[in-house]
Amino acid sequence: MILPICLIIISLTGCTNKNNEDKTKEKFLEEIGYLDTKIVDMLNALDNIILENVEIIKKEVKLDDKNAKAEDNTVNSEESEKQKDGQSQNDNSNSNSKEEGKKIDVSGISYVGVLENTDKKIDWSKMKRDIEIVSKFWKIVILDSNKLNQNSQNIYNFSNTLNRSMMAIKDEDKSKTMSELSILYNYLPTFLEEISANEEDIIVKKIKSNVIFAYYYANENDWEKTKQETLKAEQEILELMKKIDIMKAKERKINSIYIGVKELQNSLSTQDIEIFNIYYRYIMEILNSL
Repeated sequence: MILPICLIIISLTGCTNKNNEDKTKEKFLEEIGYLDTKIVDMLNALDNIILENVEIIKKEVKLDDKNAKAEDNTVNSEESEKQKDGQSQNDNSNSNSKEEGKKIDVSGISYVGVLENTDKKIDWSKMKRDIEIVSKFWKIVILDSNKLNQNSQNIYNFSNTLNRSMMAIKDEDKSKTMSELSILYNYLPTFLEEISANEEDIIVKKIKSNVIFAYYYANENDWEKTKQETLKAEQEILELMKKIDIMKAKERKINSIYIGVKELQNSLSTQDIEIFNIYYRYIMEILNSL
């Protein structure tokens, strides 16, 4: 009787430990995802690159301004319909006089292009805040990585690279910051491999890492190393294409990434960082959607 009870207890304990490990692994994956977003955002901020194609522009206007009245009439379909139905100018004038002096919010969508982005000033204050946030967050990641028996040397190396990143940002050194953040990101696919994460996620992060290194070398005007990193990215994409299940579900996006990388390679002949950044942004947008 005692033996069966012991076996039940051992079985239940084993299930509990497995559930805890799965929860820790799931939490760790979310933490890596957060680090991915923060590191990429900081890298892009060094060139004021916005990965989204559009941004919402919101402004406040007064209705007693002639332009504001015209704009308000354009967006106010009900008012336009009244005018079409023959409402008198007198009624319209009375309506305007009642609204005179009133402020309204007008929202619109504006495309943010790489070539038209002339603001090259880096917001170092925000960079310093963001890297401190990453540093604090990393302490939590370390605790979970220990529970998953992650390679301690990789954790140690990431911590050292993070410290160098903070130093570079503190000194407001763009080149050094970009270099250290690129190295920092390169550890993320390694962390995923160590916990046998989804193969697609690992390959996608490897592609992103190659593209990020290409971005760094392009900023350094080292076009030969830039080319080598794009070739590495191409090889990783070809590996992704071999995964039949993934290709069936995401064939269009994966093909788009491949085309984007080939176009990126073609753009290297210009040796122009802004032309490079157009294709870099396009590729990163698709990678983020996978």
